[in-house]
Amino acid sequence: MIRYLAIGALAAACLSTPALSQTSPYPRAGFRANLSTIAHEVDGFVTIVDEDTLLVENFYYDGLGIVVYFYLGAQNNANAFNNGLEIGPQLVGTPFDDATFTIDLPPGETLDGYNAISVWCVAAGVSFGQGAFVPLPPQTYCTAKVNSEGCTPQIQFSGSPSASSAAPFSIGATQVINEKSGLLLYGLAADNLPFQGGVLCVGAPRRRTPLQLSGGSSGMTDCSGAYFFDFRSRIQSGVDSELVAGAEVFAQYWQRDPQASFGVGLTNAVAFHIAP
Repeated sequence: MIRYLAIGALAAACLSTPALSQTSPYPRAGFRANLSTIAHEVDGFVTIVDEDTLLVENFYYDGLGIVVYFYLGAQNNANAFNNGLEIGPQLVGTPFDDATFTIDLPPGETLDGYNAISVWCVAAGVSFGQGAFVPLPPQTYCTAKVNSEGCTPQIQFSGSPSASSAAPFSIGATQVINEKSGLLLYGLAADNLPFQGGVLCVGAPRRRTPLQLSGGSSGMTDCSGAYFFDFRSRIQSGVDSELVAGAEVFAQYWQRDPQASFGVGLTNAVAFHIAP
């Protein structure tokens, strides 16, 4: 089995599994609020960076109104914003057109207990645009390597990743060579590195799951193979201390494909945040 994973010195280096850092992210890092458009052309989205920092992107606002700030609320409604936390600069008088900027919360304040954000007109007690912070769904990215049977293997996922929920979350692959060993590579960074005739989509340091067999047709070679990995169990088992709420994870399947260049196959990849 070891020879499958170490095809030359380059493969050994890229598939090694050194320990990851021990810094735990803020549990809701990566949660995003999409601002609804209620008045004054407000649009955009706001992402939680850490416990006291927000990233505002693609922000639009015509600059009109009277006494307008971003406000945090415990819930996504007018009463919560009216009793919420004022953050960031005064917005009146400055039009924004696809702007990107960060907002630091006032000293001593954190995002704990705040679940929504509004462009709030203090004078009128109304919202010009608002949204609740929710975890982003998993997203695919990167490019798969066409395998020796002419198929493009695809990463698959089902469910939502969580550090505590009993709901399932799995990662798999389809359109892979049948009856061949493979494994899931994952880490806390993305990459786009040329690797063994394909693209390595997961940044170092990388970790890998145990070997699996793809199954599929018997007695012939085709693309009927598939993989399945219960990543919820991986998160909640404690086997990897970096798989905690707030972590952003990147994952890609590697497969043995003897007839392909370098003897390996690679899917595209999936990125996801682990919810509390």
